[in-house]
Order: sequence, then structure tokens, then C-alpha cells
Amino acid sequence: MKRILQEHKEIIILAAVLLGVYAYFIFTTYYIPFWDDAVYVGMGKYLYSGGANGLLEAIRPIGLPLITGFFWKMHMDYITWSRVILALMAVATSIVVYLIGSELYDKKTGLVAAFLVSITPVFFYQSLRIMTEVPSALFVLLGAYAYIKKKYFWAGVASAIAFAFRFPTGIIIAGIILSILIEHVITFFRSKKRSESRIVVSQCIKILFLTGIGFAVIVAPMLIYNYYIYHSHSQTAIGAMLLPMSLAQEHANNLFESVIDGSLGSYIYNVLFYIAVILRDNAIYLLFIITIIAEWKSFVENRNLRFIVITLILFTAYFTYIINKQDRFIIAFIGLMSILASRTLVKYYDKIKEYYSTEKKKKAKKTNASKNLATYYILSIILVAGVITTFIALNSCISFYSWYSPSNSAPSVVSFYKYFDGKNITGPLLVTNPVITAYSDIRFIPYYDVVSNMAYVNPWEMGDNINGAVYVSGSTPCEENDTACKDKNDRFYNYLRSDFKLVYKTTFDNNDYQIFLNKE
Repeated sequence: MKRILQEHKEIIILAAVLLGVYAYFIFTTYYIPFWDDAVYVGMGKYLYSGGANGLLEAIRPIGLPLITGFFWKMHMDYITWSRVILALMAVATSIVVYLIGSELYDKKTGLVAAFLVSITPVFFYQSLRIMTEVPSALFVLLGAYAYIKKKYFWAGVASAIAFAFRFPTGIIIAGIILSILIEHVITFFRSKKRSESRIVVSQCIKILFLTGIGFAVIVAPMLIYNYYIYHSHSQTAIGAMLLPMSLAQEHANNLFESVIDGSLGSYIYNVLFYIAVILRDNAIYLLFIITIIAEWKSFVENRNLRFIVITLILFTAYFTYIINKQDRFIIAFIGLMSILASRTLVKYYDKIKEYYSTEKKKKAKKTNASKNLATYYILSIILVAGVITTFIALNSCISFYSWYSPSNSAPSVVSFYKYFDGKNITGPLLVTNPVITAYSDIRFIPYYDVVSNMAYVNPWEMGDNINGAVYVSGSTPCEENDTACKDKNDRFYNYLRSDFKLVYKTTFDNNDYQIFLNKE
């Protein structure tokens, strides 16, 4: 233990600092779950109550709700403890980045990469929320680390857990399988004897089998659960098992999160969206491109570098392809990107340090200095830009969470969310904004799907009898010229006013917060 602490003291210090920072914001600031955060809390209640409490969104995997629901079932402060677990996962993510960087290059590169991830604003921001980005990224990295260490069964397990937290991060299993195939194809064509070729094929099949078994150990129970929950809502068993994934893919094309407005510029921005996110959040990540170019010749020989590049390509291609564009999606692959960026950053630092050493000054030739001068200028500009962009964006995140205090908690909204406390009211209730599900244990039916024309997130819940509704105006937005959508919203609100009794109303941030219950 003492030897481990001594060898890795830098990353241990970084982890301790991160824990202190996260603990400060979790325990000293006020926190109201946002839309997605509340859904995962509500789903946790649904899972652990057998559908009697909370809500269900079939489009979301059950990984995070299993955590939030556990603390709720244990009658603990489930919001705070869920945030604590996710903060620990954020610290673990930095540690795994360090381990991969150390394995691929050296400890210095791993440490820089871990620090780079930790201070990246979008990562820091999501680390303090009850969201799937950080835990899924952690298991993506664990899957990558297991592959690098040739622990293929565990690579499959980690990939499946990433998938269980967030469906798109299951892409890591595709990166692993593709890398295994490419590695053995290269070895196969280099084999000089037929017997060697057979051994290569046999090894490849064995490794793929181990990886697949590891993946199936986690995914198979998920599919069985899906069948149990959704078999009455699908025509086939396969359809029931895959229903959450198919519904989630529809939401990947959510037009309300699209950056395309029909102009040529918007299409270009759509393709370069995540490059723009990097430039805004931390321009240092652009150095990963230089690392790939500089080490391209070793792409064939270095299985680990090849795997990371292949995985980055797959993630980038998928998130660029889907219409739904959000900054937080980059967290899925930002850890791997940070390792490549840190490689160039460390080499740049070493070169500068070497150049300015006394002994080097005596031996340095003017021609060599001028030859590298342009490169160093470019790297310096990227580094300075990275520091500036990171500071600005990170300061914005810190200011945001610092603003979260009891004095800024919007008492009228908080009282709205806690309206059902101590009241003997039974559901189900329609809800147009899920935040209230984080505070109330009533059974809710989500009514805010902006992708479909029916607004029900789960189509099969349309016929359920309801005892009221929690209504927040603006929860189901419409396109400016979409009169049909606006008419549908108006009809829904008029239906609530005519069939139910308004028992609570407040206004906050130009939105009406209303609760309707049966008139009986």
C-alpha cells in the first residue's frame, strides 16, 4: 500500500482536491433537480415501488435510477446521496483517465490528462448533477482500460454497464470488437504458416466470445426486464426487449435540440458542433489532432492507440450524425481525447524545458531552433487559448452553483414542488414538467413528449384514468408557425380547467405553475 501511495501520490492528491471541491458544492449550496435529473429520481421510485410511485420514461436506461431509487427505498436523502455517488464517479473517471494515460504513454501524460478532464467545464458542471453523462463515461473508460490490459471479459462487462447508464455509450463495445478484429486481421495476414493463421482465428473467436459473454452478463437481465415491463405494449418479444432503445433513437432526432435552421452555415455548424464545444470549453483538446498526426505511423503497430482512435471516430460520427446536439454529449469520449491531447502537451513541455536548459543552449543550433519555432508558437497559442476558455467557462459553472443557496431557492416554486407533502392524494397525475417527481412519491404519467404528436412519453399510458395534473406552461413548446401544436396545447389546458379543480397556482420566470385535482 505504501508503495502504491508513493508511486501515485500526484493522482491521489488530485483526487483528494476534487473530493473536497465536490463536497463543498454538494453540502453548502442549494440544489433543485433540473428536468432530466428529476426524471432519473422519479424512475428510481418507479423501479423500487413496482410502478406504484414516481414515473417511467421508457426511452431512458435503468442504470442511474437503480442508484437514486436505492437511496429513496432506504429512506435516505436520495437527492444528496445520489449526487455524492456521482461526484465519486467523477473522481473515479479522472483516476481511470490517469491509468489509461500511464499505460499508453507515461504517468506524466496520465496525470495531465486527468487534470485536464477535471477542469473541463462541461465535465465539472455535469459532475454535480444527477445525470448519466459522468457514470457512463466512467464505464466507457473502464471498458477501454480493460481492453488495453487485455481483460476482455471485463471490457465487455464495463461496456454493458456504460450502455445501462446511457444507450449511446454502448458504442464502446463496437470500438472494442472492431479493434479486436482489426488486430487479428493484421496478425492473420502476417502469418507465414497455415497453422499460425488457424491459431490467430481461434484466438480471435475466443476473445470475441469472452467480450460478448461479459457484455451479455449485464445486458441480458436488462432485456428480460424490458420484456417483463413492455411485452403487452409490443407485438413481438424482440420488440418488447428493444423497445426502450428504439424509442430513444427517435429522441436522438429531437428537432428542439437541433442547430439546423435550413441555412448552409447551420449545416456546417451541425457537423463541427463538437469542435465548437471544444474551442469554447477548453481549446487544449485540439492538441489531440496533432497527436494523431504525429503518431499516425504507429497506428498499425500500436493496438492501444489504434483502439482509442477508432473509438473516438465511432463516438464522433454518431453524435455528429444525430440531429440532437448538446454540449454534454462530448463527455462520453472526452476522457480518451484528453489522453491524446495531453501527449502533445507533455512533449511540448519537455521540449521547451530541454531547449531552455543550460546544457542544451550550448549545444543547440540556430537552424534547429528556427525550424521548431513556428510549431512552438502554434502550440503556445492553443495552450493560452485553452487556459482562457477554460477559465471563463469554469468560472461560469462555479458562479452558477455558488448562486444555488437557500436565499435564491425561489420559495414559490419550492412550495409548488412540495405541495403534496402530508396530503392524502393518490395518483396517477399527468405531469407536464417532471421536476415535481423528485419531491413527491405520487405516481405520475409524463405528458411532455415534443417528438411525438400525442405528448404522452409512453404511448400505452394514454388510456389510464388520472386524478389530476401538474401543469407548467411552456413545457411542450411549439414551432412558431405550428398552429396544430399550439391548438393541442390549448385544448389540453382547457380540458384541465373544465374537468378538474385548480388547487394551487404560482408564477415563476414567466411560467405558470398549476396543480389540478379531481373536483370530488
